[in-house]
Amino acid sequence: MARLAPKELSLSDSEGNELQELINRHKTAQQIVIRAKIIILASLGKNNSEIARILDISLDMAG
Repeated sequence: MARLAPKELSLSDSEGNELQELINRHKTAQQIVIRAKIIILASLGKNNSEIARILDISLDMAG
């Protein structure tokens, strides 16, 4: 089975900073924190399998 490369995702510095601020806030819902972490890891070139393993989430959730 061929391995598909993830779609390229690039974030501006301000977008990355906004996501990091969401992650660091104590009142941010955990589902939002996980989504923000997924976006940041995807922007670093991680594929869905790596993201799922790093965050200890399902492959479907990482996708």
